[in-house]
Amino acid sequence: MDLSTLFAQVCAPTDSQQIQLNPPATDADLASLASVIGQAVPEQLAALLRLANGETVASDGLFGGEYLLSAGGIGVALSWYEAEIGDLPDNGRYFGNCPFVKQGRCWNPKWIPLVFGHAQTTLFFDSDPSDRGVFGQLIMSAQIDGDCGIVACSIQDLLKRMNQLEEGTQLLHYPFIDPRSGAILLGANSMI
Repeated sequence: MDLSTLFAQVCAPTDSQQIQLNPPATDADLASLASVIGQAVPEQLAALLRLANGETVASDGLFGGEYLLSAGGIGVALSWYEAEIGDLPDNGRYFGNCPFVKQGRCWNPKWIPLVFGHAQTTLFFDSDPSDRGVFGQLIMSAQIDGDCGIVACSIQDLLKRMNQLEEGTQLLHYPFIDPRSGAILLGANSMI
């Protein structure tokens, strides 16, 4: 199934959830985002933003109450991480046990936030994975709650997984996976 079909399924209205999307990102939006992230916008991410440039403030939150960021919102979230987290080393609490991401920091400036919500719960597009990870894997990081790991191997995989989850499932409760095989990592976090 293609990205636009999967995205339409995930965003379809239900009895308890109404997702309201912004119009698609323009070439100017994507060019501005590229200058903020210091690299070309990865095609997977650009394709998603061309479907919708994030959610409106009236939306119920695509990720169980958390909102898909616009191109501009991605820049704001990155600025927050740079200012608040900066070069803090990873003490092993967050990503010390995750072989799929580069070690040594609580975050990586090449992780592009797609969702930034309460408890500093962020869904990142990883444009700089470790040798064991895959480009475009999606990292769920809950800095305050302490659960961090890979929840999908790509944006398309995330949308497939979202279609299989119970409606309203919080991002914090997505099980972690091995990004190469897609296998759920039992015992990887408290959510499984």
